[in-house]
Amino acid sequence: MSVPWPTRRVLALAAALVVAVAALAALVGAAAGPGPALGLLLGALGAASAAGTDVGVRPRVVVVVLCAATFGLGVLAAGHPLAAGAAVAAASLAQVPLTRRAARIATFLPVLAALGAGLPLGRAGAGVTLWVGLGALLVVAAATAARAGAAPQPVPLAEAGRHALATAVVAGAGTTVTSALGLGHGYWLVVAVAMVLAVSRDETAGQATARVVGTVVGVVLAVLAVALERLLLTVAGAGLAALLAALLWRVESAGSDRRQTWT
Repeated sequence: MSVPWPTRRVLALAAALVVAVAALAALVGAAAGPGPALGLLLGALGAASAAGTDVGVRPRVVVVVLCAATFGLGVLAAGHPLAAGAAVAAASLAQVPLTRRAARIATFLPVLAALGAGLPLGRAGAGVTLWVGLGALLVVAAATAARAGAAPQPVPLAEAGRHALATAVVAGAGTTVTSALGLGHGYWLVVAVAMVLAVSRDETAGQATARVVGTVVGVVLAVLAVALERLLLTVAGAGLAALLAALLWRVESAGSDRRQTWT
């Protein structure tokens, strides 16, 4: 099944929204600080797929609400690894009814939850959550007013549920592990998982399986590599120190041998 290329009107609207949101974020950042500007951008990005797909007003409004809700849920779970993982998993499962209407319109929900839990927002989290909702509302309102959108690609319930469950397990577990280990920027793991495991209507079952397996293996290896980073650096440092000591000893020994020969 092939996915139709967006019409020129949709592409023009997308370009206009990018410029408008960027300019508005710059103004908000200058007036209110980086937190609100970031929230505005995240909300706009989270609802961009829904805004660019002709799914009607109600699903778009649901996406707006869920963008703010999942980010806020992540903010509430910040500092608690299990709660953060559960928030990401819940956001992943929340994609199912929306994905049934159109593929990929809710792909960013688990990412927003992970960002809410992983960014050092502190008391500003509630305010940033409101800006996330505002950013999502702005792009959806603009797209609705322009009456533009690409044709939706409905997804069968079983397929939508399978992809959402895979995302929930991998992204939720990954968030719990990275949060528990105190690994910075662990939300990038969720970004990768959400993008790769999202439903794609133009791929074969074999390609989808390979994509899922590759992502799971890559995530596990990446988490292990980051977790073992300090140990590996310590071992490497100790090895270099031992090598340096051995070289120094050989130089000293060679010098002593030469002195004895000359004597």
